Amino acid sequence: MKKLMLMMFALMITMAPAHAQLGTHTQEEPEQYVHLSIHANKTAVVPGETITLAFKHDIHPHWHTYWLNPGDSGEPTRISWNLPAGFEAADIQWPTPSRMPYEFLVNFGHGDQATYLVDISTPSDIAEDKITFKGEMSWLVCKEICIPEFQDFEITLPVSGSSSSANTDIFKNARAQMPIVKNWDATFNIKNGVFILSITADEITDFENIDVFPVEWGLIQNAVDQKVVYQNGKIIAEIPAGDRSLSELDQSDFVLRVTETSGNVKGYIVSGIKDTVLSPILNEQSKSSFGLQVLFAVLGGLILNLMPCVFPILSLKALGLAQAKGKERRENMLHGLSYTTGVLISFGILAAILLSVRSSIDVSLGWGFQLQNPTFILIFAYLIFTIGLSLSGVFTLGGKFTNIGANLSQKSGLGGSFFTGVLATLVATPCSAPFMAGAMGYALLQPSLQATFIFLSVGFGLALPYLLLTLSPTLQKILPKPGIWMERFKEFLAFPMYLTAAWLLWVLVQQSGANALFVAMASMVGIGFAVWLGKTGVKKIAIILYISIIGLSAYLLTRNVEYVVPIDYSKAALQQALEKDTPVFVNMTAAWCITCKVNEQTSITARSVQQSMRDNSITYIYGDWTKYDENITEYLESFQRNGVPLYVIYPPKNANGTRPEPRVLPQILTPNILKNAFSDQD
Repeated sequence: MKKLMLMMFALMITMAPAHAQLGTHTQEEPEQYVHLSIHANKTAVVPGETITLAFKHDIHPHWHTYWLNPGDSGEPTRISWNLPAGFEAADIQWPTPSRMPYEFLVNFGHGDQATYLVDISTPSDIAEDKITFKGEMSWLVCKEICIPEFQDFEITLPVSGSSSSANTDIFKNARAQMPIVKNWDATFNIKNGVFILSITADEITDFENIDVFPVEWGLIQNAVDQKVVYQNGKIIAEIPAGDRSLSELDQSDFVLRVTETSGNVKGYIVSGIKDTVLSPILNEQSKSSFGLQVLFAVLGGLILNLMPCVFPILSLKALGLAQAKGKERRENMLHGLSYTTGVLISFGILAAILLSVRSSIDVSLGWGFQLQNPTFILIFAYLIFTIGLSLSGVFTLGGKFTNIGANLSQKSGLGGSFFTGVLATLVATPCSAPFMAGAMGYALLQPSLQATFIFLSVGFGLALPYLLLTLSPTLQKILPKPGIWMERFKEFLAFPMYLTAAWLLWVLVQQSGANALFVAMASMVGIGFAVWLGKTGVKKIAIILYISIIGLSAYLLTRNVEYVVPIDYSKAALQQALEKDTPVFVNMTAAWCITCKVNEQTSITARSVQQSMRDNSITYIYGDWTKYDENITEYLESFQRNGVPLYVIYPPKNANGTRPEPRVLPQILTPNILKNAFSDQD
């Protein structure tokens, strides 16, 4: 599901104006996106006294640099010193960072302007009459592309027995950016996949928002919303844990970015210790929040009944009640309870899978995760299509055909209600509805028992309308009388099911390409034939054919794609590839490049793109610029680029043996952009 969302995001980006897609440098853009200036806090160097240097970054609009812990990608700013003998530079003092989201990633860094302070201790005896501090500062600056920048610096100051303050405004502003060091008691630990930070901070009572920035990498999932509350003199943060084990970490510093209700922003830095006996925190405030989220979950489940794929199921059950007027109330109640049980058990199983994976910190799994599996999508589409055929009157679901492998005799009706609840859950989970997203996000931050209750509340909301109809004779009285309209309405309900099947095929194409679509559509024709065959009286053969078609198509789908193995970039490797007649695709990337990571997740590794690479005999060359590589830098410069990503397609050779000029692809990719580039032989 996440992958589908990322593809939709990339598609929206590519619909922006062409200059935004290409990310080419306009004349107004500077040669460097960060302007560096260095300033000292004193007019002279006094032997034995500390002097502080300020490194001021003026960052080009809409670009940003990175904090000490850069978050999901990026590189922190660094200084390499060349100091005179006896002088020693302390660590960089970092300004309070900001969260910088980019689709499914969140980075920590600075935009517009940032000033870093460094204290330099001096020896008690200095023979020179002036001192020069030299070095190189390097940083990564990003927007849609990421560019490593470097600058040599030096500043010379006289040596004197006394000095006065200098650059007071710059240092005043710089210190205002710095988080204030606090000796607050702070403890942290991980419980049930949730990182819990507790800070005793009596003086922070008036705030609109608090963001937590661990100095250490990997402690939290950076991209999720942080749950931070103030209770009983403590700041409590509960955030899904990252992939770092606490076994190697007994202490860590944390920066709090506090946005007050007045709009003022303050930063605080505290040192926390690992609390081995940390227990879940739940006071009256959080209980109230939990109760509200349960209500939202029930409301979200109710709204799911209006989704195109769920509404026909509920309507059919309601029609069944209308036709069953006159039956015993007890029997209707049993149907309602059976349907509700099917829904709740299904939601419980899905929740157990999610929470189990959450405990192992696999963030790639989310609600609706089954739709990340092409085989599930294919079989699910067949099921929905078959239900549509039944609603259209092509055949009647019932008896042995719908209870293969079961022996339900007298209780087959109740079994049907139970499995209808299972089906309703499966078709409901990928749907989104108001109130539901917040409740699900909240649930994944809670201990397992509370999280499971949230999930079951959504299921209860989904089952509630039909359950109330079966339990209340008064509500049953409002159901219309049976008549020919019921048959027509049932036939009408087939069309939302067909629409759902079409949507599932669209999802399948995004993951597995056009070949999978042909397999699915041909199999649907086969399913239609099996259904028709069943009407002729050879039901056993029809059932065998139906199952065989599903099994064969699922098998063909699993054989659909293998990943193309890239060749590491070098001049020789590229030249060797270009000597062949086939197309060449060059991907210049880096681990710290946000756009690169999004493109790889949404497009380059997509099944349909990988298959297109194979179909068009693409030679795939991969250049990793995570660490500086002179050859890759030279290649980038040959296309007037000074950063990654860079995607280049070399078309195949013409009949006369010459190769057309290479084409640079947009910096924001979609599967269609790549597939069109691979298949374009002009």
